Amino acid sequence: MIKIVNSLFQENTYLIDAGENLCYVIDPGSDFKNISRKIDENFNGVKAILLTHGHFDHFMSCSNLVDKYNCPVYLSNEDKSLATGEDSIIGSPIDNKNYLLLVDTIDAWEIGKLDKNIYVYETPGHSRGSVCFHFKKENIIFTGDTMFKRGMGRVDLFGGNYRQIIESLKFLCSLKEDLTVYPGHEGQTTIKEEKLYNCF
Repeated sequence: MIKIVNSLFQENTYLIDAGENLCYVIDPGSDFKNISRKIDENFNGVKAILLTHGHFDHFMSCSNLVDKYNCPVYLSNEDKSLATGEDSIIGSPIDNKNYLLLVDTIDAWEIGKLDKNIYVYETPGHSRGSVCFHFKKENIIFTGDTMFKRGMGRVDLFGGNYRQIIESLKFLCSLKEDLTVYPGHEGQTTIKEEKLYNCF
């Protein structure tokens, strides 16, 4: 697995081996050139882009990657209107129409049907359509902006819901304690560590 910290919002992009010298790209943020370079240095192409939710900082390189690698994009149907600008986020730079998802997407649940190694969990609260991608064989989970190391994502944007994100965190903490958590921002953690130290 390769982690890339993007410059604009310090959002994390992850490249995961998908077999056949292809990769999954999780949450391609602002630094397209760097993401593309890392892909080309380590893989022959992209099998799919997986988006944990529909906030613009997590898909800013999406359209360019689709143009270059001709790959599908998976995003929860609950967040499609958020990512395409049909819903507004008050107080967020998404109000700038430069930040829109301009490519077709497939519902995130479908990737779990295609790749039995990936479990997709619905974890609303940060947004209505937030999901987590659990790679079973690797024993890792990508939580987007639902769970951070000793924290959680904000709930004051469009579709945010405090009660829902607390329930999502409780669900995540019911998973195996040795599961490594890779969030959308900041450093990695484990389920055990979050059960012990996450105040939420």
